[in-house]
Amino acid sequence: MTPLLDAPRPLSPALVWGLPLAMLAGMALVLVQGGNAHWFLVFNQPRLPDGVWAAFTTLGDSLTAFCILLALARRRPDMVAAGLIAAVFATLLTQLPKHVLDVARPVMALGDAVHVIGPTLRHGSFPSGHTTTAFVMLALAAAFLRNRAGLLWLFPLAALAGVSRIAVGAHWPLDVLAGAALGWVCGMTGVWIAHGIGLRRLNAWAQGFLLLAAVYYLTGYDSRQPLTDGLEKGIALAALLTYLWTYWLPPGRFRLRLGTPSFPCAALPRNSPGRPKSFLPLEGRTERSEGFRGGLILLSVCATLALWRLWARQHAGVELFFDEAYYWGWSRHLDWGYYSKPPMVAWVIRLGTELFGPSETGIRAGAALLYPLTAGLIFLFTRRLFAHEPEADAIALAAGLAFITLPVVSFGSWFMTTDAPLMFFGALAIWAYLRAAETNRWRDWLLLGAALGLGALSKYTMVFFALGIGLHSLFQADRRRRLASRSPSRSKNELAPAGGGSDGFSEPGAQLTNPRLWAAGLLALALLAPNLIWNAQHQFASFKHTAEISHLDRAGLRPAELASFVAAQFGLMGPVLMTGLALLLLRRATWRDERLVLLACFSLPALLAFCGLALTSRAFANWAAFAYVAATPLVAAAWWRSGRRGWLTLALATNLALGAGLYHWHDIARALDQTLVRKTDPYHRVHGWSALGREVAEELAAHPDARLAGEARDLLAQASFYGGPRAADPLIHNPEDRIRNHFDLTASLRSQPHGEFLFITYSETVPLKLFREGERVRIVSTPLLPDLTRVIYLWRVRDYVWTAP
Repeated sequence: MTPLLDAPRPLSPALVWGLPLAMLAGMALVLVQGGNAHWFLVFNQPRLPDGVWAAFTTLGDSLTAFCILLALARRRPDMVAAGLIAAVFATLLTQLPKHVLDVARPVMALGDAVHVIGPTLRHGSFPSGHTTTAFVMLALAAAFLRNRAGLLWLFPLAALAGVSRIAVGAHWPLDVLAGAALGWVCGMTGVWIAHGIGLRRLNAWAQGFLLLAAVYYLTGYDSRQPLTDGLEKGIALAALLTYLWTYWLPPGRFRLRLGTPSFPCAALPRNSPGRPKSFLPLEGRTERSEGFRGGLILLSVCATLALWRLWARQHAGVELFFDEAYYWGWSRHLDWGYYSKPPMVAWVIRLGTELFGPSETGIRAGAALLYPLTAGLIFLFTRRLFAHEPEADAIALAAGLAFITLPVVSFGSWFMTTDAPLMFFGALAIWAYLRAAETNRWRDWLLLGAALGLGALSKYTMVFFALGIGLHSLFQADRRRRLASRSPSRSKNELAPAGGGSDGFSEPGAQLTNPRLWAAGLLALALLAPNLIWNAQHQFASFKHTAEISHLDRAGLRPAELASFVAAQFGLMGPVLMTGLALLLLRRATWRDERLVLLACFSLPALLAFCGLALTSRAFANWAAFAYVAATPLVAAAWWRSGRRGWLTLALATNLALGAGLYHWHDIARALDQTLVRKTDPYHRVHGWSALGREVAEELAAHPDARLAGEARDLLAQASFYGGPRAADPLIHNPEDRIRNHFDLTASLRSQPHGEFLFITYSETVPLKLFREGERVRIVSTPLLPDLTRVIYLWRVRDYVWTAP
């Protein structure tokens, strides 16, 4: 098949990535300033006639876009094909959040302060679909217009279409900024896909769809905007007439000043002098891009799994785990550190709740997004690592699929934990290291430093990725010496030339003396420094907590703990993949292959270190889970290259089955007519908390002067989330005056002892010893299982008088 692009011109990376990054920066600025409502009211003021804003908002209507594509259908089917593909992505990525998140429109929040033009919309605000459509069309124009100066007037039109959604009272500024970034990315994706699969013509079904859309726009569509009824019908009529005109007119009589999509040429080999630098992975393909197909397959699988996981979580009625509610409390007061963790988990939750509201979905949005992004980064760095093998794309796809189906990822996608950002930044660090070691460019080294620093702000175990870089550099130096002493001939497993070095890296053995590597390390330390300062100001609380839960003060040989830890790894990675990893690490051939050694350097040290910790003191099963970022592609690549693809298929099927069993545990029990009890129901700790929240909210509403207080971290965390705004900042009773959690660190009852409190506890009598006076007001009894009922006591008390012994 002849490729779509014969001699394209490359788009500037600044243009391709600059616009969505600018939109994301604008969203971050609005979130930091808390100015969503402020900027809405600024742009919602009627500075122009209502008809002008209604006309601009019509430009973002999807039927307007279909009419424009219909007008181009006969003469530029390649552009129309890209537009229709982009429309599929844009529809999915706008409608799904609208229905799942159901963010309230401005009218619901601001009431009569909103100036409404046209219909009054109340729900499904995020993101703006009209803005997404407008920027999809802008992206198509950027890819196809020969004269880039045309963007100088097309961009203001798209921007005005977005601003008009605020002016008509339909969307928040965050909705518009998100829609602009989403539309641009979907538009570029549509062009990329059309290029990758070589679409050059439209079939009759596509043209028929566009014709029906235009006819519907002309005859039966009701936008509930009477000010633009004539404009809409005029657009539809013009599109139909243009289509008919171009259908009957000979080809030579009608030409558009449109070029081929401005994407990198795929016909020239990599590093060819005449080949422009590409910002998309299309190198080395003259017809279909296998890398594109692999990426598209991985994207489709990740999207399908994400939808399944979202539905299954809602179907199972899984409420917040108390650690998630605890982290949500942190996110309400952003800082550089917290008692038990670095700040990244709180930052991610804050971003999610700002975008999707203070809901379970908002808290967990980061995990739902970061795991698929991690799979994408694994695909990219595996493809780069094995780029000189014929089946590099298949190996990369196998690695990405293996990761996204890991049991630990299946479980983690339901809950927001520190593992999600840690794995993401770990994968980013490996990808940046491969790029930096190959090209020795400053930007790649600085990206590595940023990934290491942000990863350390996610979890301190990011240090193992830095250790992996050092180990790999030392290994390369030793290998270089051994090869030089033997023969100038190249080993079959040695990395092929790609960049400055003779073995695939630019002097990898000398990386430890490379000043750019040390600059990356300094950048990582600079990013971590505020957290270290915070710890110094708070008696190094995070590090002390880590030492305490590891039981380092009670060190000794514990073979049973080691056996339990190792067995748990078979559950987290999957029994087939973990068995494969163990066997591969014991094989001598694995250590002769530089690519597999690199992956082992990033995975084996962490696994061994935590095995040693489990043997001598204590290690939780998930502490080593981040090592699977490198261990999974190691197994997938080794099996694929050695022809053991049946084992890989078995591993994927096994892990998917484990995920299905995890998600549908209750359904399976009902199908088997089994009654779950406390020992057999893994979800008994994440049910019934909303009932407690309702009781707390009602009691606080009845006593406006009371503040929420308690003695158990899990109770306070859950009640502070489910109990409404009045319960959001609870106080804690600290009987021993010892820092045990973040509540003790920042919200002790000793600091605010006077006044009325709603005290929640598992005990019937404890509050009588702590306060000057009090009475029990409620008993919240929540049946969870036949052998488990959660009983919580609510007390109304006054004046904290406890003195630590």
